[in-house]
Amino acid sequence: MDQKIKNLTMEDKFLFFLLHINMLSNHAENIMDGVGNLAVSNLRQDNEKSYYMLVGAVYELVIVKYVSFYDEFMKHSDLIPDKELQMSLRAKLNVNRKLWPDLKNYRNQIVAHNYRKGLDSIFLFANGVTYIIPRTDEEFLELAVTMKEINLLLKYKYPKEFDEFEKDRVGFVKRFVE
Repeated sequence: MDQKIKNLTMEDKFLFFLLHINMLSNHAENIMDGVGNLAVSNLRQDNEKSYYMLVGAVYELVIVKYVSFYDEFMKHSDLIPDKELQMSLRAKLNVNRKLWPDLKNYRNQIVAHNYRKGLDSIFLFANGVTYIIPRTDEEFLELAVTMKEINLLLKYKYPKEFDEFEKDRVGFVKRFVE
């Protein structure tokens, strides 16, 4: 069942950009809420190793969401009509990029492609591989908060556009499929 996407106007593309940013932000927020729930659970006291393995896996998922958010934003933010807002939000994302420049490499080489750099195992490199990425709960929270802040600023600036897909996401998307 192949469906064809109708020709999208610039306004339609902007709406889809907002939808993607919104969904990635919401996913990251839900993930961090889950970490908060884990922190107050008894798992940490009952089985510390399982707790840290689970939190580590969750934080890797935050990295995946953040890198996707960053890529989506940088690729499509030129659709934002307010150019001053666009530049301000890009600058906000670039602060995190400067703090943790290896997020994308970590996502690609460790999380997504099983300890590989290209076709080579990262274990083959004599000097080893280190990544400058978030390490603390607060640093991971910063990634999620950055996504949420950008999402909320866009929602504040473009409430009608957000209303279009927040009421009925499936119906919204179906409008563009033949």
